[in-house]
Amino acid sequence: MTSVRYVAAAIGLAIGSCGWADVPTADQVIAKCLARYDAAKTYQGTLVIRIERGDQQTRSTMDLKAENGDNGMIARSAIHLTQSTSGPSGATSTEMLIIDDGTTIFTVDSKNKEYWEQPHGGDRISGMFRQMTENARRSVSLLKVTQERFHNRPVYRVAGSGVSGAVSIVVDRVTYQIYTAGGSGGVGAARFRSELTATNQAFNKPIGAAEFTWSPPAGFVKHEGAGQGKP
Repeated sequence: MTSVRYVAAAIGLAIGSCGWADVPTADQVIAKCLARYDAAKTYQGTLVIRIERGDQQTRSTMDLKAENGDNGMIARSAIHLTQSTSGPSGATSTEMLIIDDGTTIFTVDSKNKEYWEQPHGGDRISGMFRQMTENARRSVSLLKVTQERFHNRPVYRVAGSGVSGAVSIVVDRVTYQIYTAGGSGGVGAARFRSELTATNQAFNKPIGAAEFTWSPPAGFVKHEGAGQGKP
């Protein structure tokens, strides 16, 4: 699994019109949003994902940097991931560094002095959000678009509800970047709620080559593949 596919898996929420009029369709908003991320030469941002399933809560924070190649695919990327989970059985926390230098993906657990190696795999920046948008389409039969303000920015809210739950995605009307997305559903022990918040997003700003470089320090143990429970 590539580093950005891991982000997509973490973000994945459990959950035809007459061209561009004043209010586009949900499919048009989503398509233009995903294209915005793929057209960027570089991307930087902080993604916070909160997931509640029954009595268990998980919070993941990912600081992401990515550089696109000429073919629109990610050439290199770096993710600093922190994750905490709490529930009836107690609380746990993890911290990982995922570096894709264009040839090899290193998944690094500095606390336990171990790392995993995988070959670089092709993916797009939009892959972070594609699974989320596909899940939204599947879980709700009709997604509607409204124009609103979000932190004083003009946005489209793509939202809907159905028997599987409710979803909402907030996209900037000018830049087409995602600000928030959420989903909820279920009852009792099966209830769930998830929320994504994207902040500090920057497009096409230079990223130093050192951000995409990692070498194993002395004493670190190497494993092949992703490793059980690892991205």
